[in-house]
Amino acid sequence: MRHYFCTNCWRFIEEDMAFYTCPKCANPKSTKSRNGWSTPPILQPNQKTIQQQRVKKLRTWWRMLDENSLKLCKKHPDEEGTLFCECGMRLSENNAVQVRENGERNAIRIVGSRGSGKTVWLTTMCRSLRSEDTPFDLLGIGDTEMNFSIIETAFLKNKTRPPATKPNANLRFAWCIKDKNGLDNAEYPVLMVHDIAGEVWSNLRHGRVPEDLDHYVTSPGDLIFIIDGARLATDLPEKLQDKTPKDDWETTRTGDDGAEDRIILSNILNYIPQSKRKNMRLALVITKSDRLTHLKDEYPILDCYKRIEPKDPKKSEKEKQNSENQEKLAKLLGIAQRGALVGFGKDFQDFKIFTTSSLGFSPLKDKHIVDEKTLNRAPKPECVADPILWLLTSNGFAYA
Repeated sequence: MRHYFCTNCWRFIEEDMAFYTCPKCANPKSTKSRNGWSTPPILQPNQKTIQQQRVKKLRTWWRMLDENSLKLCKKHPDEEGTLFCECGMRLSENNAVQVRENGERNAIRIVGSRGSGKTVWLTTMCRSLRSEDTPFDLLGIGDTEMNFSIIETAFLKNKTRPPATKPNANLRFAWCIKDKNGLDNAEYPVLMVHDIAGEVWSNLRHGRVPEDLDHYVTSPGDLIFIIDGARLATDLPEKLQDKTPKDDWETTRTGDDGAEDRIILSNILNYIPQSKRKNMRLALVITKSDRLTHLKDEYPILDCYKRIEPKDPKKSEKEKQNSENQEKLAKLLGIAQRGALVGFGKDFQDFKIFTTSSLGFSPLKDKHIVDEKTLNRAPKPECVADPILWLLTSNGFAYA
């Protein structure tokens, strides 16, 4: 039985449980659901206007046993129907996914405060993951490719800074992660991005969460938590502050001693049952780490995570260096008043800290910036794919 993935409510849907509409029947007046999506009314199959009913019931009523056919309208037997999720979102061929026997797939979710660099990091990470250096690829689900290409073009081609996500933007993207040498595999996770403003996460409270956000947060899988490196830099003690010119392209970030990061991750931890957390891994990703390169002599800033291939002769050496780097980065988070994030990480099955830079440099006004929103040089990302590659390879997927 074919399955679909809805990027509006984050559900995996068996085709039989989707709702069917004949494209040639008259469109009924739609009703608005709580989340604003149009939800067509459900009618019985003997009504003459439109057939809007679960596929399973229609197949049973019309005794149609061919599970590959969506020609379920008696009035227009030659027309393939349109499918909808129960939330009202249209399901196209681009929403079709493979699932495991339990009808689901693991997910990798991305969370972070507003202005922390989630969108820019995501853009460069996707480009890096699709590079020739990795065996992985991304296949957009639903309208992801169409919508995300606008962001990619603006940042990677036009070198324009994306605006901060507005509180009511509620953007959603999803990709199937697959092997370049094979077809999409249900054992690979789905990369899910509910790109809402950071303050929405700060207000996350148990029992007062929209259904779609609940599905997003509690889906089985792993979590990537974005830490704003620019804000972290301002929270360092004065003796560790950078005395050289700062990033003139980045919106000025005032320090908050890590308060927002602690609140968001704490709220998520309190919301996810402990039984699920013990099967989840956490990647703490420090973005804009070019703002921390003055600390390179003491801390492994942009010292990319050492990937360990099968039968790697330097396995022990790389494992030791990775372990030492993790200790140093945990110490740096503590100095910047974010030590609690390391403590939260211990509530997960495993966690790692990563430093990344989506630009690869700190833009200066007279050197790199054409106007306040545009650069005169292309980004050269550093270490941006490390977090997701760690999540993939530590789950047993080969990286060689």
